[in-house]
Amino acid sequence: MDPIALTTQLIRTPGLSGHEGRVAQVVEDVMNELGYRQVFADRMGSVIGIAGPDVGPPRVLFDGHMDVMPAVGPWSVDPHGAEVMDGQLYGRGSTDMKGGLAAAICGVARAAHSGLSAPVAVSATVLEETIEGLALSEVLDALDPQRVIICEPSELAIQTGQRGRMEILLRVEGVPAHAAYPERGVNPIELAAWAMGALERWQPPSDSLLGEGILVATDIVSDPYPSISVIPEGVEIRFDRRTLVGEE
Repeated sequence: MDPIALTTQLIRTPGLSGHEGRVAQVVEDVMNELGYRQVFADRMGSVIGIAGPDVGPPRVLFDGHMDVMPAVGPWSVDPHGAEVMDGQLYGRGSTDMKGGLAAAICGVARAAHSGLSAPVAVSATVLEETIEGLALSEVLDALDPQRVIICEPSELAIQTGQRGRMEILLRVEGVPAHAAYPERGVNPIELAAWAMGALERWQPPSDSLLGEGILVATDIVSDPYPSISVIPEGVEIRFDRRTLVGEE
């Protein structure tokens, strides 16, 4: 099987984050068909294939994730159709990153048929769109590879580093009251808005190689939710924080 045919098959197989089972089965079947020495799924549902001689841990691991986010907004093509037009393959996840995963699976198999002097592995991981790095860390613990190549799209430029990631939950406490008498309470939504404004003015640290240590709010939920006709007790804001070398 060639990478284009495999990418087409992967695009046409649904696999939202947390529901990658059908994609995983395709990957496992193809790895076995292509002659990988060992193919297995770990406890998180990621599929791992190892090729080459059985002489210790993999020299290199190629990693690609199987999951995609839902196809939203207007599409000019079927997002799961994998149509080829003017030399371009269109479909949900074609670039991020079923195309890269297919290239790794087929490329390592071809290299193994030509003869590898050391073992090489490919991992097809789960949940990378929603919980970055968790599934991959499980693979790294299991295989202990010497080098890892992530098959994320990067405009054909080789990237040699990546910012770390931290998830921050900020809870803002208020005093609940009926919405008809707001002066009797303290609205945590207003306090959260003030905090968001202060954080917007914060200047994050930067690194010459990695860029800025980004801080982005990704979610905000009142407690209780929904809070109808009542000022809520509190608000929780979720932040995605990209960390730099040396940050704790």
